[in-house]
Amino acid sequence: MSEVPKVEVIKVRGQFTEQDDSTLPWDSPEMEACREETAKLLELLIRGVVPKGEEIKVTYAKGERTTIYKVQCQKLHYGHLLGKQGKMIEALRKVISTMTIRKGFRSIIEIPYF
Repeated sequence: MSEVPKVEVIKVRGQFTEQDDSTLPWDSPEMEACREETAKLLELLIRGVVPKGEEIKVTYAKGERTTIYKVQCQKLHYGHLLGKQGKMIEALRKVISTMTIRKGFRSIIEIPYF
């Protein structure tokens, strides 16, 4: 029989060190610019999906490690925004979440209820 290849550990995870709140990377101006860009991109994507997209507004609120993007639109645009069985908003959430995770923070897209 053939031999089983030996597995080598190349990298071992390091220990997490706590930092004080003043030096956290998610409060930096670069992260703030990234949040702004993401909000603009989300607004652009939604305007492409919804008819009369000029009425769409995206704001955000940042938490400790999570940014909540709030989409403000009229009630009649909900069908276009949500999509069939919620597939459209789910896809938007996945795209934005993937982008922000690569930048180092979490994101949530919130649509207010009427």
